[in-house]
Amino acid sequence: MTNLIPGVAASEELAVLEQAAYQTAMYLSLDKLEITGNNSLNDIISTAYDNYDTLTPDEQESLNTLKDICDNHPEFGEAVCGNQSWNDRDKYDPTGIQACTFTRAGQLNVCYRGTPKGAWVDNAMAMSGDLDADYLSSYKGVTVSPMQLKAIQYMEEIIADGN
Repeated sequence: MTNLIPGVAASEELAVLEQAAYQTAMYLSLDKLEITGNNSLNDIISTAYDNYDTLTPDEQESLNTLKDICDNHPEFGEAVCGNQSWNDRDKYDPTGIQACTFTRAGQLNVCYRGTPKGAWVDNAMAMSGDLDADYLSSYKGVTVSPMQLKAIQYMEEIIADGN
């Protein structure tokens, strides 16, 4: 593998590429593809191609990119997707936050997906102090937006479950 980032070891670039594959998968609207249980990344790619005509042009581009990555690094396709937040609608509104884990070779990776257009604008507003204090939540002494709080809660659940 040729280094794409000067001064960065090829193995570190590979780790970044693997993370990019997981994040790219998240943008295939896995909730709409009804990804549940423990599906491999290869299973997700197959399901997405089976539903190719229902994907947006951006999703189709993401799918093609993901397939190229996994074709060049077949080991990434073995990663298993679990802990899908969109399958726990009592705690997580899929239009608010989407998160899941990808596990491969004993490594657990937590991935978050952006939400509907404009929904995370509260992050910037919270950092700049432009949000009404009543809108923000205090979490362990840190002021966070409601979506940031859900992201923290998801991570805490993953850690507590030891998944």
